[in-house]
Amino acid sequence: MVSPASDSSVSRSSTSKYLFWLVCLALVAVYLGTTGALPILGKDEPRYVQIGREMFQSRDWITPRLGGFTWFEKPILLYWLVAGAFEVFGVSEWSARLGSGLCGLGTVALVWWMVRPVNEKWANWSALSLASSLGLLVFSHSATFDIVLTFSTTLALVALFRAQIEPDAKRAKRWLALFWIGTGLAFLAKGLVAFLLTLVTAGIYRLIRGNTTPRLNSTQGGAAPLSEAVAPPVARNTNAQTTQRNTEWKQLGWLWGLPLCLAVSFVWYVPVTLANPEEFLYQFFWRHQFLRYTTNEFQHHQPPYFYLYIVPLALLPWTPFFLSHLWKTRLSALREPNGESRLKAFALAWFLFPVLFFSASGSKLPSYILPALPGAFVLIGWSVARWIETSQNNGLRSKIAAGLTALVLVGGSLVATTKIGVSRAEHESVRSLFRAADARGYRGLPVVHFDTLERPAQFYASSSDRLLYGKDGEPLQLDSPEKVADLARNTSILVLTVEKDDPQKPENTKHNIERLEALPSIRVERIAVQGQVVLLRVSAR
Repeated sequence: MVSPASDSSVSRSSTSKYLFWLVCLALVAVYLGTTGALPILGKDEPRYVQIGREMFQSRDWITPRLGGFTWFEKPILLYWLVAGAFEVFGVSEWSARLGSGLCGLGTVALVWWMVRPVNEKWANWSALSLASSLGLLVFSHSATFDIVLTFSTTLALVALFRAQIEPDAKRAKRWLALFWIGTGLAFLAKGLVAFLLTLVTAGIYRLIRGNTTPRLNSTQGGAAPLSEAVAPPVARNTNAQTTQRNTEWKQLGWLWGLPLCLAVSFVWYVPVTLANPEEFLYQFFWRHQFLRYTTNEFQHHQPPYFYLYIVPLALLPWTPFFLSHLWKTRLSALREPNGESRLKAFALAWFLFPVLFFSASGSKLPSYILPALPGAFVLIGWSVARWIETSQNNGLRSKIAAGLTALVLVGGSLVATTKIGVSRAEHESVRSLFRAADARGYRGLPVVHFDTLERPAQFYASSSDRLLYGKDGEPLQLDSPEKVADLARNTSILVLTVEKDDPQKPENTKHNIERLEALPSIRVERIAVQGQVVLLRVSAR
């Protein structure tokens, strides 16, 4: 006969399973169902998405091209994701960002997978806080390389940590193989920085743990009460405890692991080098790997303390938990002989290196520190779980944390799919302008810029190969009304310009449109206006 207590336990277990899958479905909806409403934005996303479209259209899966010109600024993995999604689902904003959304979801799942063997509550809150963070939500809704790099490095580092706590040698070797595969994917995602983000993080972890560590029996890496993470650990088998140099560290298997890593990445690096030997090696490795880090050639200069305020913003709304954890952390606590201490040391190394490395870079963008977020949220997950567990009213605190998670996810979804965010984003894009031109039957007319450069046009004006490019590989920019008139002599053209004068060009006493309308040889038709940007049809009289 089953006791009432047993029935209650089974009921709670069933409810937990339903809740788990409900949360998973909600995250899928947020990360994959809300990425298509916003237009393609910014300076970089339009280029990356258009390169993916040209790859999809040309069927050349090796050499990236933009406007027909080779483009070796970044490796191939994001372009493959975009082109593959276009192949399966057609060309749209949603399919362009599908790969990014999957990488964001995958990063959350991997963090949960890593922490769960140590403590399930810790794993749950690490995953939920990461999924509801400003940094991961924003960049998972944009086709950028850094979210792909974040997923790849997370795959590698999760596998590395699982190898370190795995007592079975054969299974540990399989985890190490996955570590090297993840590093190879990261090399395809962002280049040489992949090796630093994975291998140097491993080295910093060893430094944090110290040169000598107590060796426990195989149960040390298993699940344990969360309280063990903050209380002095008790050895499970004192007879098995010894002190040896780096006894907990499993070797990485360089002799077979590095060839495996290179085999993964050379799927693209070898053929693209053979197809474009001199140009690729110079442009990719020298300019965009070495000079991008050591100089400000690409105009992304920021002060060394730039990430001191970017990181707290990226961690919102969980920043207080992270700062509190850092304040209370002691090196001695990171060297205790239990799974919790090992995981916290690993997570701290994971967070520290990307922030320090990119702080020293000559080029800085907010997205560069995205690979550091999973490590930060492992620590945040511990702090949230501990904050709940140590309260006499832990049910209330649990509801507060869950409510905060839901508030961010629902709020983010509303911003991404309703007029709250979409109408504002339209002012930073040209999508509505070209939709208006298509509605008037002007689809296919050549497109040029006059006294402006609107990067989103590289995607929205290229749907029928109509955006004209100059010899420098940039969209064609005309700087005088006479040049516009000369180009429109034989065929009608679409012109992107701004209504008001550029304040940096005081010699322009008339608005750009008035300057064009003053020419007797052309006819100017206003098609649509978005903010200060205007789309015109210009034709010969």
